[in-house]
Amino acid sequence: MDRLDLVPAAQRAERLFLLDVLAGRERDFDVDADAFLAIAPSKLHPFLHARLRERSLPPALRETLSAAHRRNAMKELRRAAELRRIDTALGAAGIPYLVLKGPVLAATVYPDRASRTMTDLDFLLHESDLPRATAVLGEAGYRMPPQFAGAELAAGDAPPLIHDEPGGPSIELHTMLDSLPDDRDALANMLPSSRRVAIGHGLELRTLDRGELFAHVVLHVSKHHRFEGELRSLLDVALLLHAERDLDWSVLAAAWERRGILEWMVLTVSLAHLLLDAPVPAALAAHAASEEALALAAEQLWIVEKGTVPPRLTFIATGTELSPVHAGVPAHHAPVPPGIAGARARVARGLELLRRVATSGARGGLSRRVFSREVELFRRRERLFAMMEKPSARD
Repeated sequence: MDRLDLVPAAQRAERLFLLDVLAGRERDFDVDADAFLAIAPSKLHPFLHARLRERSLPPALRETLSAAHRRNAMKELRRAAELRRIDTALGAAGIPYLVLKGPVLAATVYPDRASRTMTDLDFLLHESDLPRATAVLGEAGYRMPPQFAGAELAAGDAPPLIHDEPGGPSIELHTMLDSLPDDRDALANMLPSSRRVAIGHGLELRTLDRGELFAHVVLHVSKHHRFEGELRSLLDVALLLHAERDLDWSVLAAAWERRGILEWMVLTVSLAHLLLDAPVPAALAAHAASEEALALAAEQLWIVEKGTVPPRLTFIATGTELSPVHAGVPAHHAPVPPGIAGARARVARGLELLRRVATSGARGGLSRRVFSREVELFRRRERLFAMMEKPSARD
């Protein structure tokens, strides 16, 4: 299987050019600019600007990418300020934590911090510290949106927290890692090997060790998101593979096999190699991803934006639910405020579902063609998950 097998026929020239830019291949811009923008996810625009700024581009395309980079540079300043404020607040309360993914990747493997987009900030905490952390962040202006009150949450997740002032990042608090499927207190295991990383603007924060960060990033794009619209996250993996060549990959591969995640690692690294020219460590090259799994994963990558059909409608249509990442740990529910506040929160949840259905309908997401397509993509994501998770895959 090669790159062409994993690229749809529609707008293939533009898609191949996009992959070449992400992979760092030198090429003149020789494709249709409008078609290129149609298949390039908006969250990749700042990175594309960083890679293409010295190339000759159509003026409209150059301005679109440049404007995206400028906007993200302003957001990066806001994120840095929020990270400093959060670090101060949690530190003063004596709550240990690790920062995950986005800020670390932006500061360590991207051309510049403004070339990596992110909509939220992820933190790993002890489960016992979640109530206190939520209260401390509440004092800093972060609140749970009322429509999440009572919502079912995946194991290890807490409701998102949104700042009172618009325009800032949301916060996601986690007590489990995608790379440690059933460890309910991942922080206790990760703190001894954690490291401090310069995030920028004079701020250093503690994060996962290099091998664990790589595993977490891979499992987040693969097992967690099933590759759905995650081309930028595959780029994260490719950039890490280039940057982390000196890791002890044999030791890591053995650990991943014990955890039952090696197949996801091999699949994702193989995909990053085929599409983005990422190097494959010898310890992983000894294993092979199936062509069906590669095709299913690549198909999901090319979704430019996430689906418009509310997940609940998809679950009803398929008669199933999303397979959990942490199957050995039960899901739980977000807290519901007491009294009138709780009643209002339940109403807000119902209104939010109606709003999403109405928005989906207005965008054509409930047309028979679009709805059928999204339901089929969901079924194929679940097929991929079942293939990777079946016991025989780990024997």
